[in-house]
Amino acid sequence: MNKLKTLIAAGLIALSVPALAHTDMMSSQPMDGAMMMEPVKHLELNFGMEVRLVKLRLIDSSNKPVSIGFKPMLDAMTSFSVPLPTLKPDNYRVEWTAMGEDGHKMTGSFGFMQH
Repeated sequence: MNKLKTLIAAGLIALSVPALAHTDMMSSQPMDGAMMMEPVKHLELNFGMEVRLVKLRLIDSSNKPVSIGFKPMLDAMTSFSVPLPTLKPDNYRVEWTAMGEDGHKMTGSFGFMQH
């Protein structure tokens, strides 16, 4: 009987793990470290599961934020495209925060160079 209880408990734990799993950003455009010769017109962020993009900042090489007019997303999606103003040649860092369905926040960043 103890073996059966242990098996049932292990099965329930195994089933609950995917519900607790979180996702990171799977890809971006521009990609991290990219040197862009053409003007970057949008930031694209792609996630492995639906999330809400709650914060997005674009920061230049002097550590000043670039105004992109981002507003937190109300709908959970796997892909986001955010329009950008015309960027001057510089190195940029993108900082993002996303929230999963369970309320867990995930953060990350990536950088690119605009020629």
